[in-house]
Amino acid sequence: MTSLWQIKTVTLELRQNEENLTPSQPAGSTRLPRLPGATTGGSTPELEGPQEPTFEQGVLRTMSQWDVRSEIFLWSFLLWYDTIEMVRVAGHHDVYKSGWVYPVYIFSFISLLRMILTPQNPLLNSLGIVLQDLPFIFVRLSLIIVLGTITPVLGLCKNVLVTLSYVYFNYLTKFRIFSTFETSF
Repeated sequence: MTSLWQIKTVTLELRQNEENLTPSQPAGSTRLPRLPGATTGGSTPELEGPQEPTFEQGVLRTMSQWDVRSEIFLWSFLLWYDTIEMVRVAGHHDVYKSGWVYPVYIFSFISLLRMILTPQNPLLNSLGIVLQDLPFIFVRLSLIIVLGTITPVLGLCKNVLVTLSYVYFNYLTKFRIFSTFETSF
């Protein structure tokens, strides 16, 4: 005996989540829980937090809509575009006739290995840096030094910016000198 199972789509799950939420209310004061050990002198158990604006109608409401699928598409597009650009460079006559075609193909293949991870895997961001952006920095910089601007300089800038921002926000902000939470002098 066989049975059919209904498969839920992302759109169906998003609609169900939106139906379960309470209707949005105008932006009021956002309450944050009181920190343990913090004394405010008053008897209020909560602190005032930042207020996020909400837009009920018009152009601003349309502009403020957010969909998870667009974010997934954006990150997938950036991943594929960077790899496709490296493979395109391998087809250039100067690269193809030299020994540079091998590192380009090898690192392009290695950069796609992170596709085997699930989207919510905590290693996804760090493997993106280690497998794609960091090797592409060295390959692109070497190609620019040896063969000229065969690969776009903008791709090199993207790889450098992504790598530096990852290192800064994940590791350097833990030090007191880089922390934005320390404001005492």
